[in-house]
Amino acid sequence: MNKRVRSQESKFLCSALYALCVLLLGFAWDVSGTQAAVKGNLADACFKCHPKLKEGLLQKNVHFPFKQGKCGSCHDMHVSNNKGLIRDEINGVCLSCHEDIRNLLKKANVHTALKRGVCTDCHYAHSGDNKHLLVKPEKTLCWGCHEKMKEQLNKPNVHAPFKEGECAACHNPHGSSEENQMIAAPGKV
Repeated sequence: MNKRVRSQESKFLCSALYALCVLLLGFAWDVSGTQAAVKGNLADACFKCHPKLKEGLLQKNVHFPFKQGKCGSCHDMHVSNNKGLIRDEINGVCLSCHEDIRNLLKKANVHTALKRGVCTDCHYAHSGDNKHLLVKPEKTLCWGCHEKMKEQLNKPNVHAPFKEGECAACHNPHGSSEENQMIAAPGKV
């Protein structure tokens, strides 16, 4: 092949690569202002496409990374093998911060819902009206799986926390060394 043809091919290839770089940089700096929003606050960029999520900041209970605008703590901004662009499977993402709950998984008695389900079966990821970001009030949530226990409310004497649906007053909802996920040995609760 002649030097002149190779030189022209090289110039064409360099020009094409340069044009591609310019195009990619232009995309990366996005003339719509998204890049400027990312430089200032990542959450503002996210709220451009997810405006209803921003309303969640006004709810009674807000998850700390969401409140701080740290969307990237749980989500990948570009691609993921998981729904919602979650960085990892949902329990792995949650347990990467919630070390106390990760340690409870090592206990002898782990809640069946946690063993077979995902954190978001019981908790909202961003915000909610219930304490601990529960998807329903504690009583309603627990009785969703433990419905037969409701019958015990008809007995003449009912333990006050049970009557009020305050299950976590005596049980750890994630795991415990004690049977039935008691927070302490039965004589010490």
